[in-house]
Amino acid sequence: MFRLGIFVFIFISVLTVMLYSGEKKAMAELNVSAEDIQIYKNLNAPDGISFQTTLSPNEIIKKLNAQIYKKQILKNEKLEIYYCFVENINNFIVENGKKINLQISYDGSTSTVGFPLILTGY
Repeated sequence: MFRLGIFVFIFISVLTVMLYSGEKKAMAELNVSAEDIQIYKNLNAPDGISFQTTLSPNEIIKKLNAQIYKKQILKNEKLEIYYCFVENINNFIVENGKKINLQISYDGSTSTVGFPLILTGY
């Protein structure tokens, strides 16, 4: 029984490292510190990681070589929201047949970034 517990722990640890390795590389590219990262568990979507940065959406998209799937402008909230795909990030959702694994919300000064989505609100 003890061996089974160790096996399960190692298996889950390896799976977690594999799942979030792309996100870790992306966050390193964006110079995000560990203190700024929030990890969320969600029953309706894949687990999420989010953080805030002063980088603009264009800077983030360029640094991560992301493909923009859709851009949404919420005039009442003064927000721009980008739905993107980054090749080396494994955790994604599918919307209308398109993979999304990066969401960016921008209020004119601060970007909130989520992998695969922002689960905390904009």
